[in-house]
Amino acid sequence: MNSRTYFFYALLLYISLSATACFRYRINDSNAHREFDRLGYNFQIHRYKIGKKTIRYFEIGRDSLPVVVFIHGGLGTATTYKPYMKDSVLLQRYKMFIPDRYGHGFSDFGHTETSLEKQAALLKPMMEAARATGEKVILVGHSYGGTVAARLVMDYPGIADYLILSAPAIDPDHEKRFWFNQPLDFWAVKWFIPKNWNIANDEKLAHAAECKKMANLWAKITIPTTYIHGRNDEIVPFDNYAFAKRKLVNAPVRFIIKDNLSHCSVTEQPEVIRNIIMSINNRAIASNPIAKTENKGANGK
Repeated sequence: MNSRTYFFYALLLYISLSATACFRYRINDSNAHREFDRLGYNFQIHRYKIGKKTIRYFEIGRDSLPVVVFIHGGLGTATTYKPYMKDSVLLQRYKMFIPDRYGHGFSDFGHTETSLEKQAALLKPMMEAARATGEKVILVGHSYGGTVAARLVMDYPGIADYLILSAPAIDPDHEKRFWFNQPLDFWAVKWFIPKNWNIANDEKLAHAAECKKMANLWAKITIPTTYIHGRNDEIVPFDNYAFAKRKLVNAPVRFIIKDNLSHCSVTEQPEVIRNIIMSINNRAIASNPIAKTENKGANGK
C-alpha cells in the first residue's frame, strides 16, 4: 500500500477508536421516546426555528423545579447526557433541558456554524423556555459546550443563575490541535468521513479565533460558577484552568481540580457533575463577592 492508503486506514482506525462513551451519537425522536417515556418524568422533544436554522432539544422532568441545561461538546449530542436524564435522584429535584447543538444530532445535522456568538444565539430561545419553566436555571457546558455556555452568559445577562464549566476549551493560546485536524479539512477527506466529524473539525479549526473574540467579555460573567478540570485531560489542556483563574474576575468561583478526571468524565464519571449540581442549593457561595477555592488530588480533596 502507498502512503496515502496507509493514511486513510490510520484515519479510519483513529475515528473508530475515538468513538468512546464521550461521543454519544444522535438518537431519533421515536427511539428517544421509546427510551425516556418509560421513566415517567414527562419527556418531551421540542423544535424551533431561527431563520432557516432548526434546533431540537429534549425536556424531561416536572414543572416548577429548578432547571439544569446541559450543552454538549464536539462530536456529542443531547444523548451525551443520557446518564443524567435517567438519574431518578436528580429528576426528583430538577427538570432538564438538553439540546443538540446546531449541526449536531437532529439540529440541522451536518451543517456548520463556527461562530460562538451565533451558537449561543441559536440556543437563546431554549434558555428562555427554561427560564420560564423553572425557578432557577443551572447551565452546564462541557468542552466546546463550555465555551458556548460561557458565551451565553456573557451575551444574555440573567439567562442563567449558576454556571458549571466542565473541562471547557476557552483559552485561545492553548487550543489543542491534533495531527488529523488539518487533513480532515481537505475536501476529499470531508467527503469520506462521517458528517459529525466534519462539523466537529470545522469547529475545532475555527475555535482559537472564536475564543479570542471573547477575550474581553469574561468580566461580564458575574453569576456563581464552578470550574472543573482534570490535570491529565487528554483533549482540552489543563492550561485552560490558569486562563479561567485570570478571566473569571467578577464571578464567585469554585475551582475543582482532580488528577483522575478524564476529558470524558461527563459520561464516564457522571457522579462528579451530578454531585456539583446536587450541592448548589446548599451552597452559600453567592454571598461571597469573590469566593475561590481549589480541590486538589486524586479525589478532589
